[in-house]
Amino acid sequence: MHLSLQIRAQKQAEESIYGWAETANVKVGDVRYHLLRNGLILKGIEIERGSDALVIDHMLVRANPKLLTSNAPRIGTVAISGLQAELHYQGLLDTWQNDEVLQRIWKATGALHVDDGIVALYLENEEAPPLIIDAIQLSLHALREDRVVSLTSQFHGAPVQAHWLRSEKPASVSRGELTWRDVDVSLLSPTLPIGPTAGQLAGTLQWERGESGSGGDRLNGSMRLKHAFEDNRIQLSGLKWKGERSDDRWNVAINSSAWPLDGWGAYLPKIEGRALLSGRLDGDISVQTAGDGLLLKGDKGRVRNIAFALPSTLSSGLQRDHWRIESLDYRAIALDTGNHTLDASTLKLSNSSIAFQPLGAQNGNDQQRPVWSVRADTVGISTLNVVMMLPEGDIQLSGIGGNCSLTARGLSDIKLHSSDSEGRETDPKWSVTGELLRQEGSVQNGELEIRAEQVPLTQLRPLLPFGSPASSPLSLEGTTSLAVQAKLKHGKWVMLGKATSESVLLSYAGNRWMAERVNSDFGPVGMGLDRQRVSRLHAEQWHYIASLIPLPFQRGGEKADMVQANKRSWWAEGMLAGRWEIDKLTMSGGTVSVGQPESEWVTDAELRLSQLTARKLSTLSMHGNMGEGQLKLDGSWSPLASQEKFLGNIELVNATPLFLSEWMRASGMPKPVRGRISASLQVSQGDQPDQYAGKVAINIERALVEHAVASNDPMIGRIGYNTIDLLKRLESENGKISLQFPVEGSWSERPLGLHTLGLSMQKALRESATRPFEVASVSRPVSSKTATRIRLRERGALSLNERTRLLNVAKKMRSDSSLVVDLIPKWAGDRLDRDTVQRIKHTRRLIERYLNYRGVSKQRIFPMAATAQDHAGEIASIWVVLSSAK
Repeated sequence: MHLSLQIRAQKQAEESIYGWAETANVKVGDVRYHLLRNGLILKGIEIERGSDALVIDHMLVRANPKLLTSNAPRIGTVAISGLQAELHYQGLLDTWQNDEVLQRIWKATGALHVDDGIVALYLENEEAPPLIIDAIQLSLHALREDRVVSLTSQFHGAPVQAHWLRSEKPASVSRGELTWRDVDVSLLSPTLPIGPTAGQLAGTLQWERGESGSGGDRLNGSMRLKHAFEDNRIQLSGLKWKGERSDDRWNVAINSSAWPLDGWGAYLPKIEGRALLSGRLDGDISVQTAGDGLLLKGDKGRVRNIAFALPSTLSSGLQRDHWRIESLDYRAIALDTGNHTLDASTLKLSNSSIAFQPLGAQNGNDQQRPVWSVRADTVGISTLNVVMMLPEGDIQLSGIGGNCSLTARGLSDIKLHSSDSEGRETDPKWSVTGELLRQEGSVQNGELEIRAEQVPLTQLRPLLPFGSPASSPLSLEGTTSLAVQAKLKHGKWVMLGKATSESVLLSYAGNRWMAERVNSDFGPVGMGLDRQRVSRLHAEQWHYIASLIPLPFQRGGEKADMVQANKRSWWAEGMLAGRWEIDKLTMSGGTVSVGQPESEWVTDAELRLSQLTARKLSTLSMHGNMGEGQLKLDGSWSPLASQEKFLGNIELVNATPLFLSEWMRASGMPKPVRGRISASLQVSQGDQPDQYAGKVAINIERALVEHAVASNDPMIGRIGYNTIDLLKRLESENGKISLQFPVEGSWSERPLGLHTLGLSMQKALRESATRPFEVASVSRPVSSKTATRIRLRERGALSLNERTRLLNVAKKMRSDSSLVVDLIPKWAGDRLDRDTVQRIKHTRRLIERYLNYRGVSKQRIFPMAATAQDHAGEIASIWVVLSSAK
């Protein structure tokens, strides 16, 4: 009998459960009913509501199947094991609560126990991985209209506990508490993007929820975050909140202590396309729901360790474009995420750094949406570092401070300057004033006045036409002062201004150019211009030191020499690459040396050049002293053109060859001892636009070199004779050498330069050196007489006695036009040092000047080089030797 009752009860249970399941849209795999125990076992239960899913492996229900499936169910206890749930944020509030059938079962249950449950919880971002909560142990007990629920679970091994009370009484309050410990935040951050991204999290959350007509909902709690860094530093953060909802609006008071703001960038305004990447908040703020957004307010507080980043740099890991603020203090701040407004009474930024590419695409100047309105009455700035990243390198402004105002239009009343409290007196000083205007969420227009003092030129190198440090072996030294008017229009910068540089040094491939001062007026220069214009460039007291390049024993191949001759100068390449042009270039008080600074070839040089551009010939003039003679250059020059050209005249009058001593010695030739050189080059336009025609004339008087024949004398390989033999072959009976030859060719195929001039001169020398010659030793002229001796001096003028003696020499020379005078230095001491050489030059200059003053032309005065045979055991002096011989 019992068996038949059990069979019938089982059949009735199946019919009831399966029928109910079909009506309730629930799948039940297996039904077992124990009549005597009044126990119903359900297996393989599957429930889907929208995107939510619930699977129960085993459920034991203490209830009669008919009472379970009726419209007024009565259930004793329910025990569930093997629960698996997939829940989605969008359906948490409505999907299950609005299911009347399931709600009747839930409310009718007197007790519920869940063992070994697991829930995958998808939050608002459906693409993010779910939060997995497992090891769930849940118990529910019904006490009349109240239900008490307790929960223990784990989140990746971290304990999570909760308990709450829900009442069905009218005007009742439901309340509960949730606690968690040692939660790995990195497992939460992919799903919860508005919190910290690393560390161990612990906290508690209490809530009260009033039923209809019972009052507002309340929420309070706290969280603690512990983050251990690789260097063993520990960062502790805390967050407390207390909130209440009334009239469907939440009001939450939050106290933050170094709480990370990672992931808040989506809710805050961007700065030039850069979103908040990280930061830590200290202070009290109130949060109020307002429509679709939040309204945050705070009387005062501080945000530390702020970083803003371009979205395009996050995936690449590049941090150079990040903007950083060590601390930002605020007062009376209001942030409305719905209306996209940020207002503050005062903002104070300390130790900030920003970097941007004014010529690049990653400036955040794309139109950003939504467009925020940001206002602040006063923005104080302390120690701001600005880095402008240019293709040729970075420019940095360090230690800037001051203030400005933030308005809906942008940054106004900007007043920034270098801090006086930090650094040394020689550190760069910057000053920036003006305004920057926003358009479509980014700065697009504005005007700035920029002044600077004592800025190292190396910091401004990316703005100069010298190429990048990696591509150009250029060394740059000196400091500069600037006064610049910078205008920003439609996102493009254009500047005009003045610059004064001091103690300038340019060094390139062994060549050096120095100047005590360089003044320039420039502009417009900047972005989107066809050319970068310098209206005036003036260098004072300049000195160019060229590398000493010996003349090879034999000239190179024609093709290799032509390639070198056609090569454009490095500075011309830099100007062309940057599209630079100079209207007027002047240089005064110049010196040109070769090899060593004291080896001066040209002194007192003055240079003028106008319209230095690739579009046409520039007008060039230069004059100075070369080898104690006069050097003049006048013509037209085109160093920036595709084919470099020069049309004009170069003339050297009555120079001594002594300045060539070091170069001739390095080339294997004997040093010059005496002589006067005059030379000229005339270049004019040829018959065709690409052709030139010129003439070279060289005159040398009384040439004398040291008697030293070297096997590596380059004249042997080039002409067929050593230097001494060549001079003797070229000399006329009166001791003069005259050489004239034409130069002509095409600028593109045979450019006129030192190479072409050298080839033409070698040809003329070979043709002129035709008469036989027998090597003879060099000796002083036979018919010579030492007229007087003038002691060497370091400074000062000639004495009265010395002037009297020189006056007698001048009288003799005026009375006899065949007489010439040799100035032979007699030096004392162990060796011929630099100081002695300078004393010889100074004394010799005094003698020449006096004789010129007394009517003796420079052409009749022959300074001689100091040689070993001129070493004297007596007082060092200049011997003034009269001679009528060649």
